[in-house]
Amino acid sequence: MFLLDISIVIVTYNSEGFIEKCVKSIIENTIDLTYEIVIVDNTSVDRTIEIVKDLTNKYKNIRLIISENQGFNAGNNKGIKDSQGEYIALLNPDTLLVNNAFKIIIEGMRSDINIGVCGGTLLMEDMSLNMSLGSFPSLYDTLIRTFKLRNDNYYLSDLSKEKMEIPFPSGADFVFKRSLIDRIGYMDECYFLYFDEADYAYSITKLGLKNYLFTKAKIIHLQGKSTEAVSEFAKATFFDSYIKYLLKNISKGEALLMTITKIVEHIIKILLIYPLRRKYKSKDLMYREELSFYRKTWSAVMDKRGSCDE
Repeated sequence: MFLLDISIVIVTYNSEGFIEKCVKSIIENTIDLTYEIVIVDNTSVDRTIEIVKDLTNKYKNIRLIISENQGFNAGNNKGIKDSQGEYIALLNPDTLLVNNAFKIIIEGMRSDINIGVCGGTLLMEDMSLNMSLGSFPSLYDTLIRTFKLRNDNYYLSDLSKEKMEIPFPSGADFVFKRSLIDRIGYMDECYFLYFDEADYAYSITKLGLKNYLFTKAKIIHLQGKSTEAVSEFAKATFFDSYIKYLLKNISKGEALLMTITKIVEHIIKILLIYPLRRKYKSKDLMYREELSFYRKTWSAVMDKRGSCDE
């Protein structure tokens, strides 16, 4: 028997600008649920730890764990292991609950034993739609995106539905039942940042479970705020995690076909914009950076360099 309905795990790193607002939004909006907030700080060098300590003195259901920074997944795992809820919610510090989102999500999950991981509708600050979900990297998904066979909000085309089956929810709000850990283990700590939620959700789908978005659960995500201070590091980490995901979950042949598709796409874009490169300098630079990214991807996949086993 679990002591709490849900454990909300938040990993912080230099999050002084938004962690207090995040916590207060949880406290103000989470009703008729027993819950705890476990904040794992990855050795912030700003005022994050001081702010969270003040919050722990003010509220009894908040705990702080100060951890060596071994990555986002490692921080989440520490929080999960030190929590006691029946459900686990991994929440970004740059989020704000708009309503009783976790109550809505948990009630929906309890109605179906075949549910894996779930999330709510993410919004921008102006309450417009934000990216609430992701799709698993694959050749099919690459072709869909390259040729724009559907728009990015395809899965959110009918928000009148209370529950929508999706590939997986955004890692900004990622809710699953603790019992799943007994079946697939903790999150893979070889991912320092990025693709962690895709990898974990992919493991869940291999059990035959389905992932959902509960549209009535509303959360503002100040997207990118938690990583913008380390943008260059974030770019390098994104590449490393992408390679790890490909080598772990996708065959070499499919990964190479995906990469060829993206290389050809960006060569065509560069050739088309070349006569106008002075006018569209920023786009030209972006396309060349992305082409470089996929060329490096090709080399890494060919050599199987950068896998989680290394």
